[in-house]
Amino acid sequence: LTTAAEITEVDGWVFTMLMVSGFAKISSKVNELNIINVFPIADGDTGANMKVCLKLPVRNLLLDTSDNILIAVSNLAADVLLNGQGNSGTILSHFFVSLAEEVRSLKKTSLTVDEFATCLASAGTKMDAAV
Repeated sequence: LTTAAEITEVDGWVFTMLMVSGFAKISSKVNELNIINVFPIADGDTGANMKVCLKLPVRNLLLDTSDNILIAVSNLAADVLLNGQGNSGTILSHFFVSLAEEVRSLKKTSLTVDEFATCLASAGTKMDAAV
């Protein structure tokens, strides 16, 4: 079993495991996310929509694995666009599209942890500007 301290690069497999872990966490918190849902519309479905957005794309990462982060992040981005539901699902899907753009701009098959963190931060900044 690999510990977080042992991970120095984020390749397609590590990205997939991050997504599996994130999906599991969102799945366990659906009701809480639904309750705290206030933006953009307080309709109580944020957690459910986020789970729907990620369920098939994360499954597909596991069914079609790649060690190449460019392939994994691009596949996820394409799938989340098809599965984004409601406002929160649509916003979440656009975060992953922005993340894929950031990763692709580096043109590397794996990233250092710092490079991946920078891509995440840049995607977050794009989302802040969009919302």
